[in-house]
Amino acid sequence: MSIFKLLPLLLLATPATAGVGQPSSPLAAELEAISGDGLPSCGVAIIPDEVRAARECVLAASLKDQPFVAQVRVEGIDSVVWQAAIQLPSGRRLLLQHDSFGEGRVTHEPCRSFSFTDALLPIRCER
Repeated sequence: MSIFKLLPLLLLATPATAGVGQPSSPLAAELEAISGDGLPSCGVAIIPDEVRAARECVLAASLKDQPFVAQVRVEGIDSVVWQAAIQLPSGRRLLLQHDSFGEGRVTHEPCRSFSFTDALLPIRCER
């Protein structure tokens, strides 16, 4: 049997989810550089329910003054934006942001606290 006859069968036998999972965050290297061994994760939010769960996790950790990291991925018209709310063990809070449009660099913004909105960019840095 030729490979051309087997190819449709191979495609049908391959799971549709092979290699599919959470998208890779462009903030991963920055997060590792800032936090070292890592911080307790409030997840990577992509859909509204995940954003709500991340918000609840951030609020709970903030009230207990515990370290955390929560990431949000938002698709705009012409780019993908990633945000990460971080609280380090020292209590220092940062908002990291990466926009795939333009230079694609990561910005750091020190924060007093975080708030979440229903706007395009859900995490806000309060000063």
